[in-house]
Amino acid sequence: MNIDEALKKVCISTTEARNLLRAATGYELTYILSHGDAEVKKDDYDEFIRTVKRRTFGYPLGYLVGHREFYGFEFIVSRETLLPRPETEMLVDFSLEVLSERISPKLLDLGCGSGVVGISVSLNHPTVEVLATDLSGNALAIAYKNLKRLHVDQNRFQLLESDWFNEILKTKKYDLIVSNPPYIQNNDVHLTKGDLRFEPSIALKGGFDGLDHIRNILDKSGNYLNKGGWLVLEHGFDQSKICRNLFKNYGFSNVQQREDLSGHIRLSAGQLEKVYD
Repeated sequence: MNIDEALKKVCISTTEARNLLRAATGYELTYILSHGDAEVKKDDYDEFIRTVKRRTFGYPLGYLVGHREFYGFEFIVSRETLLPRPETEMLVDFSLEVLSERISPKLLDLGCGSGVVGISVSLNHPTVEVLATDLSGNALAIAYKNLKRLHVDQNRFQLLESDWFNEILKTKKYDLIVSNPPYIQNNDVHLTKGDLRFEPSIALKGGFDGLDHIRNILDKSGNYLNKGGWLVLEHGFDQSKICRNLFKNYGFSNVQQREDLSGHIRLSAGQLEKVYD
């Protein structure tokens, strides 16, 4: 059986089928597009059909192929990590904006998962120093693979297993803390739909009102920021008003918010005017 014949036998989109065939055979997409008569081995074809069946039942494409594009880079992903989403790229944009004129700034990426935010900032800022943390050692293993895959300067990038700030020394201050924390209400119906069904619940659920982790980060981040440092958080589409108020209540000024491509405010940020002991 050749490539064209294999692709014709499935009832998912051609783009997804090509990506699944790439994962099963190891052929690059350019080869699949230009060599329709190339042979597909039986074992590879069987694996291709197996993943197609899982995809038709809603299993996320990113987990099936083992990678996902984010900020122009291809990242390894697994079920130990969230699937990177376009709205999270706003965290990278904002980080690069506030760090653009700083020399060797220090960035703390809390709950880094597969490392997409911290790594994307590092690849676009020539001198930033990044500490990326996560509670999950398995997630950090994926982040480490992405560091190697994308040739990140590991002299400027450190990974640390930590439950938020628990393992982070207060003696080191940061110019920016960035996080995409769990912010979905524990009983939110969306957790039973789409890709969220397959993603790690520990990275999604944010308590009764979805704000437990956001409050925790806001409460403690002042201990780890330089004067004039920034905290930037991703949050739910319906949490912008309360997040703005929380930033102000926890002593942040110059509070800013950004909309995603759908017009929903998904990012809130604030600047620290005083330094905590």
